Amino acid sequence: TDHGRALFEHARAIFALERIAIEDIRDRVELRHGRLRIGASTTVAAYWLPQQLGPFMRRHPQLATELIVGNTEQVSRAVVDCAVDIGYVEGAVEDPRIAVRHWRDEPLRLIAAADSALGARRRPSIAELSRQTWLLREPGSGTRQAAQSLFAARGIAPERTVEIGSNEAIARAVAAGAGIALLPATVVADLILMQRVRPIALGEDDALSRPLYRLELANRPRAPALQAFLAQESEV
Repeated sequence: TDHGRALFEHARAIFALERIAIEDIRDRVELRHGRLRIGASTTVAAYWLPQQLGPFMRRHPQLATELIVGNTEQVSRAVVDCAVDIGYVEGAVEDPRIAVRHWRDEPLRLIAAADSALGARRRPSIAELSRQTWLLREPGSGTRQAAQSLFAARGIAPERTVEIGSNEAIARAVAAGAGIALLPATVVADLILMQRVRPIALGEDDALSRPLYRLELANRPRAPALQAFLAQESEV
């Protein structure tokens, strides 16, 4: 029943908090022992977090550091279940149990194969964009949310979509002529430089971006390892 499901969600959170409280006590030994578990969506894990994780791991080699990668929905669930200490995601999260903070903004690029007819056009029409095959991430992905927001804002109605579960795989499929896609600029920078794909302008206001978010379980005390990681983040 609805009441039973609601009780189950609260009970699971209570037991997860009990488990994490025991782990936090064990970790409070001047960071000589402990573990930091970070959940991150794919682009954040591949392109944004490594520059922060490297120095942190060198500074605290005694800590067990784990990076769990999934889409926005999977990372937010891991935060609620206390399977990770903190999450970094590309998509919007609306869950009263999660404290959501803006982390940074990430540029986006709409790309087509460099040798395609669309790639050769400076600013294709909405009708032309609608006729294209759009390569999209799976439901629950922040990159998919960004594409769907673009459709709604520009009135684009794709005639065909293809779902691919990796931004890098989508970028290379675009280069091979499989369709077009909206992807993080960091993912496609090398392909643009090698002239395998071409960015498509949407107009004078074509500087597309999306916010990235930091997630923590509301009212959960920060373990010492997480406090140290966030202190370093403010230094970067």
